[in-house]
Amino acid sequence: NLYTGGKEISFFASMDSYNGIPDYLTYNSTNYMDLSSIDTLVNDVLTTAEQEDFHITGSITLKALGITAADAEVAADIHVDGVQTYARVSIIGLPLIIGVNNPYGNLLPDSRNITVYYVPGVWGDSSQPGYVYASIYDTYKGGLFNLSTKHASYNYRYSESGLADNLGKILLCDWVGMGEDYYDSNFNADNDGDGTKDPFWIESLFSGKADAFTFTDHGNSGHQWDIKIDLASLAGTSILEDLDATITANANGTLTGIKASTAIISLVSAKVDITQSNTPISSSAKADYESYVNSHSSQSLRY
Repeated sequence: NLYTGGKEISFFASMDSYNGIPDYLTYNSTNYMDLSSIDTLVNDVLTTAEQEDFHITGSITLKALGITAADAEVAADIHVDGVQTYARVSIIGLPLIIGVNNPYGNLLPDSRNITVYYVPGVWGDSSQPGYVYASIYDTYKGGLFNLSTKHASYNYRYSESGLADNLGKILLCDWVGMGEDYYDSNFNADNDGDGTKDPFWIESLFSGKADAFTFTDHGNSGHQWDIKIDLASLAGTSILEDLDATITANANGTLTGIKASTAIISLVSAKVDITQSNTPISSSAKADYESYVNSHSSQSLRY
C-alpha cells in the first residue's frame, strides 16, 4: 500500500517477466559501454529512499576565465514519513557572472541566494496538486561607478506539471539567471531532428550521449560510478563541454555523495560536491518551510 498526503492508496501490481536493463551499449565492434551496474545503482537509490530524513550539504564552485568567482553553499532538508513531506533546498552565494547570468552588468561577480520549497500533491487526486516555490535574493553593486550594495528579490510558484514541462527554462532562467533568449537559442532546440524542440535533459544514457559509464565495487567501502556525458551533443550546442560525475554509496547501499564538473567553452567552469546523511530535519528548517509556503500559497503560477 502507498501512503501519501495523509491518505492510503491500496493497489496490486504483477509482472510476468523482467529481463532487466541492457548489459552493455555497443558503439561498434570493438567499443562498448558496460551498463550492468545500473541495477546496483537503482537498488542503492531505492535503499536511500527508504530513509525518512535526508540532510544534504555541499558546494558549487564556478570559475570565469580561470578565476574562481565564488563557492556557493548547498543545503537541503527533506523529511518523508507517509503523512507529510517537507523539502527545502538552498543554494547560498551562487555567483552572477557577467556575460553568463548577471543581469546587472557588473564586471565583478554579484551573488544570488536560491531557496526552493516542494509541497507534494496527492497522487491520483487532481483537486490536490503539488507545487514548487522558489525564493530568489540577489546582492549586487549599483554599477561600474557605483559600488553601493543593492538587493533584489523574486518569488515564483509552479505546479508540478508546469515544472516538469518547463524544467530547463526554470532551472537556467528563473533560478540561475540566464536570459530566456539565450536559453531558447542554445538549450531548447530540435536536437534529434524530429521537428520539435527538446528540453536539454530529455536524452538519456541510451541516446549515445554518454562517453563513459564505469562501476567500481570497493567491497566494505561501498560502490562508485563514474559517468562522462557529452553535453554538447545532449544540448545541441557546441558551447558546452563534457560533464564528469561521480556517484558514491556506502556498503549498506545508501547513496553518500555526488561530485560533478563541467565547463562552457573553457571560459566558465562549474564543480559540484554533495554529501548526503540521514540527519533529522531541523526545527528551524521546518518553520521556514511552513512560513514561506503559507505566505505564498495564493501567488499566481509562473508555469
